[in-house]
Amino acid sequence: MVLMLHGGPWDRDRWPGSWLDRFLGSRGYAVLRLNYRGSIGYGRDFLEAGRGVLFGRLQQDVLDAARWAVAEGHAAEGRVALLGASFGGFLVLTTLARHPGAFRAGVAVNTIADAVAFWERDWQPGRHRVVWREFLASRDMPEAALARISPVNNVRKLDSPVLLLVGTRDRRVPAEHSFELFDLLRAAGKPAELVEYRGRGHDLFGRSRDIREHATGVLADFLARRLPVERR
Repeated sequence: MVLMLHGGPWDRDRWPGSWLDRFLGSRGYAVLRLNYRGSIGYGRDFLEAGRGVLFGRLQQDVLDAARWAVAEGHAAEGRVALLGASFGGFLVLTTLARHPGAFRAGVAVNTIADAVAFWERDWQPGRHRVVWREFLASRDMPEAALARISPVNNVRKLDSPVLLLVGTRDRRVPAEHSFELFDLLRAAGKPAELVEYRGRGHDLFGRSRDIREHATGVLADFLARRLPVERR
């Protein structure tokens, strides 16, 4: 099974899903899209339930979702991979680091990897700072807490294979996040792969059929090696 984590975090996955869901399904994978606490579309209480949960509770929710899927017979124990983009990629990486061995692999697209650097930039006066204050439950940027969960500071805990897909012209989350993390993972002897798409921005796939075809091929190859489908 591939457990999908949306970005935002103020976003929401909707039925009937996307072309990526259908692609993964065609390759034999079950797909679970998680609208974790703090997602929009479920009322104010659910939105506000995301306040201050980034530093452990949100990652536990991801683990609980995988355990639910196993208990319900939708997935097998130890045969779940995570996939997310932007903040979703950050949630993939922080979950892998917080729960080593719980997931077979992780795929992070245009991901936040250096939490301190990202939030220092996003904490500037304006709309972003207002919403981050609510989500992080802090009037001032919680630099120490962000440093503790930052993927670049938790490389030794990232034992599951990781695939990083990155657009070199991403203005929301600079490509340097993925490049730095990849270099650290390789230096530490961790199983990591990176594919860069020159000239692509934060919406890596966009409407480019060529990029989609190439990226899905890369993804299919990665999953075939790290989480091969068991035919019965």
